[in-house]
Amino acid sequence: MKRIFLACIGGATNTFSSVRVDTPALSSAAGGGTGRAPAALFDALQDALRIPSATGDWQCIAGPVIVVPPAGPIAKRTCAALREQVLQSLVAVPAVDAVLLCVPGSLIDVDGRDCAGELVAAIRAQTGSAILIGILAAGNALLSPVLLSGSDVTLFASTGAERATAATLVTLIQRTLAGELRPVAAVHDCHRIMDELSGSEAVELQHTMARIGQDSDIECISIAWGSRWADTVSNGTKVIAIAHDAPQKSLEAAREIGILLERAKEASMIESIERATDAIAMAPRRSQPHLIADTGDNPANGSAGDRTDFLAYLLNRRAARVALGPLCDPLAVRTCAFAGAGALLTLRIGGKQGCHSGMPIDLRVQVVRLAARTANDASVDAAVVRPVGYDSFDILLTTCREEQPEPSLYTSLGIDLASKRMVVVKSGGSNLGAFAGVTGEIWQVASPGATTCSPSYLRYGRLQPQWGGM
Repeated sequence: MKRIFLACIGGATNTFSSVRVDTPALSSAAGGGTGRAPAALFDALQDALRIPSATGDWQCIAGPVIVVPPAGPIAKRTCAALREQVLQSLVAVPAVDAVLLCVPGSLIDVDGRDCAGELVAAIRAQTGSAILIGILAAGNALLSPVLLSGSDVTLFASTGAERATAATLVTLIQRTLAGELRPVAAVHDCHRIMDELSGSEAVELQHTMARIGQDSDIECISIAWGSRWADTVSNGTKVIAIAHDAPQKSLEAAREIGILLERAKEASMIESIERATDAIAMAPRRSQPHLIADTGDNPANGSAGDRTDFLAYLLNRRAARVALGPLCDPLAVRTCAFAGAGALLTLRIGGKQGCHSGMPIDLRVQVVRLAARTANDASVDAAVVRPVGYDSFDILLTTCREEQPEPSLYTSLGIDLASKRMVVVKSGGSNLGAFAGVTGEIWQVASPGATTCSPSYLRYGRLQPQWGGM
């Protein structure tokens, strides 16, 4: 029976974000995990491990599950503490044959180092070459040199392919442990940052990968897409191909897919706030509101969630029937709580967290509703305010960043989404499935902020990227 050690470490670091989460990260290390590992990736790996475990071939030993919330880079001491947590758990397990590490996103320290890669290097230094190290990483994680050199089998899972990729990883580790496979990896660096392909380009990519995979020596091809918001030399879109004892074939396979990606064009996106709102204003009225994704200030990718660009533009246009938020502004919520529901006051909204938070807005509002959404906490953590002189314009303010906006967030606070012309949420656009049937057309807007899709807005220092299709 083979003994397999399983652990998870990752996050969604945005090196341009001023939000810091070092204390929560250290608390999660002390407690053995945050308990919020992305289900799609980590659960896929756990499910794939059930088959060899059920047959008695493997005994799986669970290590820490540490996933740092989306935010700015973590301190070096935090990275070291997280790494030590995993290493101590590994030392406590005798005679391990393999380590499987789930990396559900990039985790970067203030010096731009890949924390998952540093952990792999530490595991390799501690165990030598006697054990296998397998990596299952999310597509937006980093393929750093230290991670690649320290691991034996590394696979990156694209969105929707988590279970298939996890099953492939487990199979490759099984065959390697049995002496049936000698994995050799090769990487092609596209020297640019890209998003996952869609439409006909995605179909062409799938067909090409399937054709290359028909070669009996090619075991697997996966893509590390990288992150637009990681200013580190390890970042970028890269193709990794694994072959059975055939380095030239793995190199050729990675290169062919890489060249295909370099020809791909960037998916189109509405260019500005103005174009999106003007198009909505000219569109025929519908029974469901339009849903606008403010992609430049997306907390799920580490942004503070307190920019007011959309708010300022809609106020200047005298827009009506709007639901906007949630805007993360603990001070504004506390001010509303002190004033009480129904109060009229001049409130400073947003623009507080850091250099990518933009300018605050001073606005005469009425406090419509206050709420304490946490069952074990009586303190107010959300407020709905309405600008004086505007028609059905609701602004939702919260004390914490909302990474997964849902309709219930608004309706629980008395906001009737069906009565609105547009709903503006802070999101990248890919996590808005809960709004299906509640809102109509989704508009993804390339707005400014720490998660902007506009390359001219971000100032890179360590990395000088090209942008796919631009």
